Amino acid sequence: MTAEQVESTRQDGSRPGWVLASVVIASALMGIDMIIVAVALPQIGVELPGTSLVSLQWLVVGYSLAFAALVQPAGALSDRWGSRSLFLAGIAGFTLASLACGLSWDMLSLNIFRIVQGAAAAVMSANVVPLLVRAIEEKRRPMAIAIWTATVTSASTLAPLVGGALIAAGGWRWMFFVNVPFGVIAFLVAYRVVSADRPGTAVAGRFDVVGAALVAAVFVALNLGLSLAQENGFATVGAVVGLVAAVLLAAAYSVRCRRIPTPVLDLGLFRIRAFAGITVLAMVNRIGTVGGAVFYIVYLQVGHGLSALTTGVVLVPLGVATALGALAGGRLQARVPARWVLAAGFGMLAVAGVLIAVNAAAAADPVTAIPALSLWGFGNGLANAPLQAVAAAAVPPEKVGMATGMVNSFFPVGASLGTSVLGLVFTGAVGQVDAMTVGRPELLGQGIATVFGLVAAAMAVGAVVSGALIGARRAAPA
Repeated sequence: MTAEQVESTRQDGSRPGWVLASVVIASALMGIDMIIVAVALPQIGVELPGTSLVSLQWLVVGYSLAFAALVQPAGALSDRWGSRSLFLAGIAGFTLASLACGLSWDMLSLNIFRIVQGAAAAVMSANVVPLLVRAIEEKRRPMAIAIWTATVTSASTLAPLVGGALIAAGGWRWMFFVNVPFGVIAFLVAYRVVSADRPGTAVAGRFDVVGAALVAAVFVALNLGLSLAQENGFATVGAVVGLVAAVLLAAAYSVRCRRIPTPVLDLGLFRIRAFAGITVLAMVNRIGTVGGAVFYIVYLQVGHGLSALTTGVVLVPLGVATALGALAGGRLQARVPARWVLAAGFGMLAVAGVLIAVNAAAAADPVTAIPALSLWGFGNGLANAPLQAVAAAAVPPEKVGMATGMVNSFFPVGASLGTSVLGLVFTGAVGQVDAMTVGRPELLGQGIATVFGLVAAAMAVGAVVSGALIGARRAAPA
């Protein structure tokens, strides 16, 4: 066997390049699908019977809650049942749910299938990093994870543009139908090239079903409470009940975790400095990048009057820069410690946040913000590239799925928290966004300047955390 053949085939029989290809295809579908449906809400509301404002919101909320609830338990299961089996199950479930969404006959059926889609996406996403850890040697792993990160982040950024094009070409159902052929391809490639899971489990003992249910309930309550706070404020009954329930459920899980020899989430992982730092960074990143993006899009569409499609075009450079930043982050990890890559990424986000704030305060033409948005995208890609690689390297091999699943769980928490808190900041600066604010970029720009000023400060904190908590070398398990 030649050196190239040895390099292209791992000891477990997997073929790294093809494994990465299947992960990239599946993750691109998932990354687009998280955002794309928001573009089609008006058309869906007109066409499907049984539609209300709440039911339309649940097309986004239901998917997000299912994903947030199941991604960590699914990661823990991969340590026991094997990442290949669960990854294939996730792709199959996601593809079938996409077909069902496209065939939905009313709003209730579409909401049910979207929840199934979110659950399948959680299973698929939770097993990506364990799959790459198993199939790709350690020195090449950061670049592979960076390619996956670039796929997900750029796909999410470009989702509004893709969604607008699909709706214009064939209607909202094609946003779901288009997933089917690509899902089948991803499944067949993964089935063919990923080696079978080893018999037995890496973790001894029975799977803690009660603990998994508690963890899922924590994230459902937390994300639901934050979503309600986003709509009505933190002082409302729904938001308070959701957040208090999350705290009580977390306390109940903490008690159970001490009594179970093999918990679904080992809280002792948070004593590992690098892992604790990565979870903080994951949440801080989404607070700024998702929370900030929501209100920047409002500023473009309501203040400057851009259509959804034009807004997508303006954001294309951001998506491209995000992919380039992630790829650069993968390469840099082979040369410098991951903490400095993270610090550089968060530092760029801080600088870009200030530049976006200044541009919005002047109510300048959105085209003039493209350089700042590109810097924002590159910094975001750079900051995201090492997150999962560091999390995987920081914990014992038999807990990689558990750890990376937990990091994945903090992404929607950060997104919800950022949208809620920054929403209060934005409305505090400009008031309610209504007919009186349409075509007034100077007013909405003041709100964006305030929001991105806070985001820049949060990103600067992220840069400090990167240097202080993330070790330069592989962290030893606690």
